[in-house]
Amino acid sequence: MKKVLVFILIGLIIFPNVSIAANQHVMENKDLNEKMTRKELATIGVRLKDLENLVQFYEDKNIFPDVKGWATPYINLAYSFDIMKGTTNDKFEPDANVTYIEFLTVIMRVMGYVDGIDFVKYPEDYYNKALELGLANMYIPYDQTITRGFAYDIITELLTKH
Repeated sequence: MKKVLVFILIGLIIFPNVSIAANQHVMENKDLNEKMTRKELATIGVRLKDLENLVQFYEDKNIFPDVKGWATPYINLAYSFDIMKGTTNDKFEPDANVTYIEFLTVIMRVMGYVDGIDFVKYPEDYYNKALELGLANMYIPYDQTITRGFAYDIITELLTKH
């Protein structure tokens, strides 16, 4: 299961126009040196959980007032299916950069790990769980923002470990 998710994520990050042909908005610029945004991560999480068939039902909802445009249904789905949370109760910050722990947390949630059961205190428990699972590198600060290329490197490393 882990390998399948990793392969899908690699495709989403490296080949967005092939993997995401139906929606060209995600990662419009293929530059791996650019920082990953929260809206991109939400979209990746939704697609990894195979929820994209529900996008049409979440287009008219607007859970977060600061979310507009193409990413709205993906963010709503990511929130509704506990893949991602807002930065506050009424704010998602879709264009904010993704931190290492946010990326790892989404990967773990997609894999089936659950808030309140597998981890409670953010970011400590989440980071420790990622370390325990072999997903994280203890020499990388959990609050470091990541680029698309960095995400690719993490996934490549996962492939060699698992």
